[in-house]
Amino acid sequence: MLRIYKTTPPKEYILWYNNRIPKPSMWDHLNSSDKKVLEEGDFDYSKNRLRNYLHKEQSGICSYCNKRIKNDHSSKIEHFLPKGIYINETFNYYNLILSCDGNAERESDKKYHCDKLKEDNEIRINPTKQKYLNEIIYDEFGNIFSEHVECIRAITILGLECKSLINRRKTIINGIVFDLNGNYYESEYYRKQFIKTIYKPLEFNLQIQIVLLNLLNSNDRLICLGVLGLTNAYKKFIQLIKITAKFKYYNYKMKQ
Repeated sequence: MLRIYKTTPPKEYILWYNNRIPKPSMWDHLNSSDKKVLEEGDFDYSKNRLRNYLHKEQSGICSYCNKRIKNDHSSKIEHFLPKGIYINETFNYYNLILSCDGNAERESDKKYHCDKLKEDNEIRINPTKQKYLNEIIYDEFGNIFSEHVECIRAITILGLECKSLINRRKTIINGIVFDLNGNYYESEYYRKQFIKTIYKPLEFNLQIQIVLLNLLNSNDRLICLGVLGLTNAYKKFIQLIKITAKFKYYNYKMKQ
């Protein structure tokens, strides 16, 4: 997961909530689209406008799988703390994130993920918080790993290890990691690619960065971490690299 930095709530959303009588208590109280005719003194807002705001805030990336999402009905306003359980958090803007529909409207042979699979399940890996996010790692073949129990649980509940997501990550990451002959590049090339990811939002941006860090030599890795201001996290990334190497070796042996 890529961390989402929440901004201030839309002013119109706050005005709608504070001025609606009776006070909104159910998600359906927020209309899907704007009213065509407004009465005097009416404070109007809609799920469509909220979706548009969240889409910009997240740079068009799903909060869970980090896949590119459209600003339309295929993107779902997700309650991180399920609204069916945490009723008081239903309209809390900081509990609202945008997710892909998790293949809900795609071919039936694809496994669901993200919003469609999570539903009212609770996870502790909050994409708006940094806690635990560094415990999730990826390799250049689209696989997702973790040794942390909460991360493993979140990966399972969200279906982040499903075949469709693995294949999509693999396709995008392979295009950066391997040359036309399927060979690895030199560390200098990966360093330049890493720097590009800092200034240009990409689908699976974090996943790409983690893979590139794993492929850099020590000097280039320090340079990239320094650019990110993460020099103090160097030991943490070394630990993750070792975890990745272990999983790669395990997968390699399983295929023999």
